[in-house]
Amino acid sequence: MKPVSSVFSYFSVIILAVFLGFFVASCEKKSQPTESRPTQVEQNITEQNTTGAAEQDASATECASDCAEGDSVVVETTQTTEVSTDANSGDVVVTTTETITMSQESAENTENAEEAQPAESASDSAALPNAAIAALQKKGVVRIGVFGDKPPFGYIDKNGANAGYDVAFAKRIAQEIFGDSNKVEFVLVEAANRVEFLRSDKVDIILANFTKTPERAEQVDFTLPYMKVALGVAVLQDLELATPEQLQGKTLIVNKGTTADAFFTKNYPDVNMLKYDQNTEAFAALLDGRGDALAHDNTLLFAWVKENPRFKVAIKELGNQDVIAAAVQKGNTELRQFIDDLMLRLAEEQFFHKAYDTTLKAHFTDDIKADDIVIEGGKL
Repeated sequence: MKPVSSVFSYFSVIILAVFLGFFVASCEKKSQPTESRPTQVEQNITEQNTTGAAEQDASATECASDCAEGDSVVVETTQTTEVSTDANSGDVVVTTTETITMSQESAENTENAEEAQPAESASDSAALPNAAIAALQKKGVVRIGVFGDKPPFGYIDKNGANAGYDVAFAKRIAQEIFGDSNKVEFVLVEAANRVEFLRSDKVDIILANFTKTPERAEQVDFTLPYMKVALGVAVLQDLELATPEQLQGKTLIVNKGTTADAFFTKNYPDVNMLKYDQNTEAFAALLDGRGDALAHDNTLLFAWVKENPRFKVAIKELGNQDVIAAAVQKGNTELRQFIDDLMLRLAEEQFFHKAYDTTLKAHFTDDIKADDIVIEGGKL
């Protein structure tokens, strides 16, 4: 019988040999070439991503069917990558796991959030220049066509400066564009060339007591109106005149290109008309007796007869009740909109009523009121 210690030694040798065999075999597998591993890794990643994308699409479709119309879906994806070694093959396996978190934000919450934001005021909007205003700011001046011989709306005062109701508005436009009311170049125009001055780019804006008519609106773009107007007829105090028909056999003085010219040419072609380019020429002709009557805007006539008491406005309103507005070049939508927006804001401070008090009131008789002439905010 063998000693016990010898038996244990024998078994120990056998166990050690088996362990060494497994260890050598494992090392040989790990030392094999790994050219195929990138392919395995790529395949695993592709399979995982494809599965993740499919799950995401399915989840989004399911949420879209459950969410109320107008709700928004927020999708958050968290990607986790794990690297491990296959126990059997020894390949490196990369596992990519995507965790998709989806939340629903209702349209009501979105609307509430928008309401919580401070509303942009009209003045804030105007502070952001559009392309037309930016171009003017780059030039450093805005060219505005006005009359130089039509007091109290547009004229040259005793100091040689432009003055009048239209001029006050022109200066305010320059103030809004540049922050300086002096950055306006006044271009003197006549009634007949107002449209042409816009079309030939000699001015940016016309503020020359410009009555809005359908025919003119085909050639220029008008802003909101800022004054009311109709035609009137002035004659000597001792001349009885109540209707246009009574002008038959008499000479009527008009300015070329005015609404008075168009009205009588169309409706009373048999009336003898004497036409002048400038207002000063037309009124001088009436004073000198070269004509029996003069047709013009009633607002102008109201002021003129106060300065010339030998005359009266015999027909105070003729034809349609029209409006006077600023005009810009056809298609210049941005500049027109800028002026419209400005006029809406000016209504809050009653700008045109104040301009009436400072530029027009003293030129009219006491029976003429501001509301008979001016328009605030473009509304009749």
